[in-house]
Amino acid sequence: MIKKHFKLILVIAIIGSASIISAVSFVMWNQNAPPVAIIEAEEIQQYNTDITFDGSNSYDPNGEIRRWEWNFGDGCTASGAVVRHSFSAFGIFNVTLTVTDFWGATDQATFSITVHGIPPVANISALLNADKKTDVSFDASGSYGVNGTIVSYEWDFDDGANGTGVNILHQFNHSGSYQVTLRVIDEWGGTDQDIHSINIYNHFPVASFVASETIVWTDYPIVFDASASFDPDGDALLYSWDFGDSSGSASGIVVGHSYSSVGSYWVVLDVTDDDANNPLSTTDMVEITVNTINDPPVANFTMDPDPTQTLVYTGELIDFDGSPSYDPDGSIVEYYWYFDDPLDPTPATGENVIHTYNLNGLYEVTLDVTDNQGANGTYQVSFVINII
Repeated sequence: MIKKHFKLILVIAIIGSASIISAVSFVMWNQNAPPVAIIEAEEIQQYNTDITFDGSNSYDPNGEIRRWEWNFGDGCTASGAVVRHSFSAFGIFNVTLTVTDFWGATDQATFSITVHGIPPVANISALLNADKKTDVSFDASGSYGVNGTIVSYEWDFDDGANGTGVNILHQFNHSGSYQVTLRVIDEWGGTDQDIHSINIYNHFPVASFVASETIVWTDYPIVFDASASFDPDGDALLYSWDFGDSSGSASGIVVGHSYSSVGSYWVVLDVTDDDANNPLSTTDMVEITVNTINDPPVANFTMDPDPTQTLVYTGELIDFDGSPSYDPDGSIVEYYWYFDDPLDPTPATGENVIHTYNLNGLYEVTLDVTDNQGANGTYQVSFVINII
């Protein structure tokens, strides 16, 4: 109860300029509201370290607090709105604050604090340099607890990725220098972290392409195919083509082009990988010769033995050699032989072939050659095969 004193003054009479005043004193009692205890402190602390416990935000709704009494749960006590205390052991302690107001009303608050010993030690073992998009091993087994067992290993790879565990594999998708952080937590909440710097490298892509033709005439369509290009890291590639004739560039793995003027042109392919931090490029080139018109190939061949010069009999092997054939402005790409042999009518292919006639008679051998631009040339020889 709250006790309050009051004085009541009464005017009894007024006579002229004089008055008679009477005063009466009395006491009224009101109900007291108890105070409210509030503790403020850090929930996790290290032992043998001064810790501040703040009860100054405790309050009394209709008065003031006269006493703050602390019990730290380890056999120690203190008084005051703000006190400091250190724990000589680690564990979980329930700290109690009791506040008392002017009228003797009390309130109590309890605060649970975890006190740990010497924090654990974090240690990372890993490579200093590695290739991107390859597994990199990170080992935290060298970490250890001093006053408790490590219960958590948390990894931050500095590329937006995280992980947990003593040993972990990670791939970096882009080149650069990364600060990998390991945070370990022991059973008492003690923490430590280690930072490891690692350099991740990008590799040059390989540019490679082929042309469907390298010697052509004007306005002849050529196909350029860069599908043999690749990136060792598996990156996507950007393709840029320069045809050497000031016609502008093109993009894509397979492109087509033709030349309107005679001359020699270097076609350059530039491939660039899509590494976000350090994109790399390489080139490949092929020379294209453009002529005004395609000259057809010239077919020719020799025979050994030569039936036009000596007697050749049935069953005898004849070596047909098409190497004397040539193309004035390109190269021969196909050789077809027709032996006029009813017993073996199938044509033969290749620059050099062997054939045997098993019937005597007059034969006409034809060699048909095709150059790299599709033009043909033909050479024929007639001779007699004799019967033995």
